[in-house]
Amino acid sequence: NQESYGIRKKVAVNAITLLSNKDSIFFPLKQSNVQHKIAYIGIGINKENAFVRRMKADFDAAVCLMDFSINNTDSMLKIADSIAGIYKHVIIGIHQTNRAPANNFGISTTALQFISRLQQKSKTMLLLFGNAYAAKNWCDADNLAVCYEDDSIVNNVAVDLLEGFSPFKGVLPVSVCDSYKFGYGIKTS
Repeated sequence: NQESYGIRKKVAVNAITLLSNKDSIFFPLKQSNVQHKIAYIGIGINKENAFVRRMKADFDAAVCLMDFSINNTDSMLKIADSIAGIYKHVIIGIHQTNRAPANNFGISTTALQFISRLQQKSKTMLLLFGNAYAAKNWCDADNLAVCYEDDSIVNNVAVDLLEGFSPFKGVLPVSVCDSYKFGYGIKTS
């Protein structure tokens, strides 16, 4: 169906939900706003997707991709410290999560510790490309958005929203934690 792309894009624009936006540097994200080069950390993937390609093209972002099977916590924390030492602004994408909640949606403990370390040491924006319930892992994140799906259309719309080409409009269809209940979402202009 030739019209499905436009409909899917419209759904993504209206669905992606901003849950936290404490650092104005990310809203909108512009290369001129950032004093240092941007890093994109794609967790759950091991090859470039549309989001990675846009981050490279639009921001000349340094990219680090890692899947959930990595379980050497000490090494990962050292990598997080290294990234934080070089890049003051880090976009983190959580990709290819399981739809079912078993084993924390497939998100490893090592990945959670890695993300936590990055959040402690850098200004971070976390984008969850999957089940909204998985956001329970980041209820205290300074900057967080739920994108619900992980395909090229959603990836491109997420970058457009970060860059301020259109506002965040979405609201949560579920309750995730005390801070993020059904119907919650920050709308931007």
